[in-house]
Amino acid sequence: MKTAAANVRAFVRRDRRRVAMAKRAYWASAARATPKVTIALAHALYEHAKAVSPGFPSEQSRKDDFAHHRRLKGLIDRAARSLPVRRGSR
Repeated sequence: MKTAAANVRAFVRRDRRRVAMAKRAYWASAARATPKVTIALAHALYEHAKAVSPGFPSEQSRKDDFAHHRRLKGLIDRAARSLPVRRGSR
């Protein structure tokens, strides 16, 4: 059985890139599981951000985010209008 000091040394020496990759893969997989899981993860992330930075999101951040969403929607609408309409789809 390892001692506490040996466990700490093993933890400190582990490959951080490999750990980061495993975490990304895990959360990406979890987020794709179901819409309910995706929403729960988004809520948990928001709560964490609020805990770390109680002023999150700032008014300017919200304005910037909304402007980005409006621009993205415009681009999606523009792309949709450029696609041919298939018979029976409208």
